[in-house]
Amino acid sequence: MSIPADFGDQIARLHSGTMMSVPDALLGAWFPPGVRDGSLDLASMKAAQAFAAKHGCTFRYFPNRGGDCLGEGCFAKA
Repeated sequence: MSIPADFGDQIARLHSGTMMSVPDALLGAWFPPGVRDGSLDLASMKAAQAFAAKHGCTFRYFPNRGGDCLGEGCFAKA
């Protein structure tokens, strides 16, 4: 699965101080190699950070903390 064609435009249009959360399973599909041992692979995180920077945003990853809390990545506009 590849990143939706308009996703870069969507995060570029975020208002300052807002963010868009994406589950780590989806991030793993968009930025291979994906999730390993319950957390997004370092290469995937770096690819997501580069993608965010290309569109004027930042990217932070919050791993799965167990229970009902799934890992997620957040694209944000500073």
